Amino acid sequence: MTFLLRYLSFRIGFGKQSELTNISGLLSKSSINSDVAEKLKHTYSNYSFRTLQHKYGKTIVVQARVRTDDMGPNESHRHWYAYQEISNQVVSWNLT
Repeated sequence: MTFLLRYLSFRIGFGKQSELTNISGLLSKSSINSDVAEKLKHTYSNYSFRTLQHKYGKTIVVQARVRTDDMGPNESHRHWYAYQEISNQVVSWNLT
């Protein structure tokens, strides 16, 4: 439910400016994966992750599934991010 509320507030435009992060480069799968890796390394020390990307209009919603060494084989943490290109600049928003 929290994800849905944050996503809807992002789509409507009620997000806080501090939650937006500028990203250099084009909006591509590799640039999104490198940005997600940069964000996750501040939270986890030894981890692996994979992303699922869904495009809705001009917005790409990314789900990152993260596994660490201390987790079981069927456990993972999920992090959600939204990416959008606005006036020749790519911005991201943490939805979790």
